[in-house]
Amino acid sequence: MAVECKRHSTAVAVTHIDKFVGMLLDLPVDSGVFYAFGPVTPGARQRAANARHPKISMKELAGEALFPPWSDNLEEISPWGTCRAPNCRAGEIWWQTFVQDDGTDAIEAGSCDYCGTWTVKCRDCGEEEYAFSTDVTCMTCGAGYELTSSDYQSNNWDGVVQTSKGHD
Repeated sequence: MAVECKRHSTAVAVTHIDKFVGMLLDLPVDSGVFYAFGPVTPGARQRAANARHPKISMKELAGEALFPPWSDNLEEISPWGTCRAPNCRAGEIWWQTFVQDDGTDAIEAGSCDYCGTWTVKCRDCGEEEYAFSTDVTCMTCGAGYELTSSDYQSNNWDGVVQTSKGHD
């Protein structure tokens, strides 16, 4: 669910964004679209861009039609983020590149900022697979990966290695 807030005439400041975030936190929503029909301060832009829970999308519409078509913004106001783990509602994967010791291509992996689940991007087919344990198998091509860490008690992984190739 998303909530819309419109501001008129005065410049949108950080306090306006903070009030909008407060309103979203009082509602059962994961994201909101803030429409600005006038000037926006750099601080307000930065505050909106850095908001994660709830996620804020700012639309600066000075001189545009008062009500833009919702179909143009459906993906942005959807409560679903890039994390595909079961029961994750709005998480974004914070991708990292893990360089391999053997000089082969690096592996991309990252954790969700909402649920903490790790996801590995398959080097063989490009599919993204979430990890419930240290071993990850690509469901598309069968490639295998292992998350590595010097501290196995935490969910902080410091490496990803490919353990098997996918089907050709």
